[in-house]
Amino acid sequence: MCYERCAAFFISTVQYKLKIMIKHSVVVATYNRASLLKQCLEALARQTVPKNEYEILIINDGSRDNTDEVAKNFKESHQNLRFLYFKQDNSGPAKARNIGIK
Repeated sequence: MCYERCAAFFISTVQYKLKIMIKHSVVVATYNRASLLKQCLEALARQTVPKNEYEILIINDGSRDNTDEVAKNFKESHQNLRFLYFKQDNSGPAKARNIGIK
């Protein structure tokens, strides 16, 4: 019984992902750059690429400023965009970028 439910969920998830067809992933690693992040996100939201063809991934590398708040406000005001937010302890830009490409 569980197998059938899991298989049905897997199939519906795959079908959903196929409909989305993400063609571009924009990975933004950030550390204590909340004001620049806000400008960057607004510019990404104004792209002429159809909104269903790209996703924005923000990796917060342990910022101590209001980066969390900027990301939350952006997500709330741009619900038509695929937006993913990750936070890690400060580990440097390379590790943050690697999280984004996984």
